[in-house]
Amino acid sequence: MKKLVNILSLIFFLSSANMVFAADWPIKYRLLQKPGTYREVTPKPDIAKNGIVHVRVWYGAGLGNRLKCIVSNLRYYKPKHLNLYWQDTDWVSARFFDLFKLEGPLSVTEYNDIEVIRLASYPEPLGPYNSGTSLIVAENEFPDKKFRPIDGEYNNIPSEIIQKYRPWFNMFKPSDKVQARINEVKLPKNAVAVQVRNAPDWQNYFSGNEPSEVFFELMDKYPKETVFYLSAMSKEAAEPFYQRYGNRVIELPNKDYHSMIDATADMFILGSTNEAIYSVGSTFSEVGWWLGGAKAKVSVAGSKDHWKYLVEPSKQRVLKDFPK
Repeated sequence: MKKLVNILSLIFFLSSANMVFAADWPIKYRLLQKPGTYREVTPKPDIAKNGIVHVRVWYGAGLGNRLKCIVSNLRYYKPKHLNLYWQDTDWVSARFFDLFKLEGPLSVTEYNDIEVIRLASYPEPLGPYNSGTSLIVAENEFPDKKFRPIDGEYNNIPSEIIQKYRPWFNMFKPSDKVQARINEVKLPKNAVAVQVRNAPDWQNYFSGNEPSEVFFELMDKYPKETVFYLSAMSKEAAEPFYQRYGNRVIELPNKDYHSMIDATADMFILGSTNEAIYSVGSTFSEVGWWLGGAKAKVSVAGSKDHWKYLVEPSKQRVLKDFPK
């Protein structure tokens, strides 16, 4: 009965409030047709006038894509309140506030109940703010006023844009449980973070995960005494690194590879070192880099050249300008 009352209350709230969903994203963007050629499209410019924004992350998205989705919305709308629809029964099996704290002048209401999330359904947006595949940028933010995607570009991103995104990612802090796990890791100053993306889903969409050898090639360039902090998604994926580098490899103590707490701790630690090696195309390490202040010098392991499937270039779009 209580659940029914909550659902009915939400229906009334959604139908009566003057607010905007992420689907109503007010952007003027360009669709990439081919390298160097763009077509402008202008969706309906509908701003959240009462300071409330709804963000529903895709249920199948991992932590990286979810946080990119949220940050893009926060940066654009600058809301006073965020209603966050965060399903916790799929790829991500923990609540947002189990993993993160948010610091700043923003209140957040988190919804996890699948039925409530369905009630909040709306036509799928055309852009990256639902699945979180891209961080939005304005064309005039580039020093040369020429748009290019910043996703996974790390140290190639203009410093002007890094400085504008840094404060938004800095709002995300580890929860108490995540921080406790982070505190268990003591890394030397010369440590290099290494992230090995080895989930089975990439076998379906791309060409599978990058082999260990592409990481070895980059790791072997470091001095023999270098310590590597390893973030891998399974014991099997981590084993080749222990065989090659022995006690120079450090992971979370007694790591639970199925724990979202441990995964989030990994994400924060990945951005804490001065240098890092990340899997090509992984938004998990990308967001870790941002959470660490976007300071680490990054080498990317692998290439997209042999992927069976690439996100359509038309997914890349750019604002002409942000609202003042």
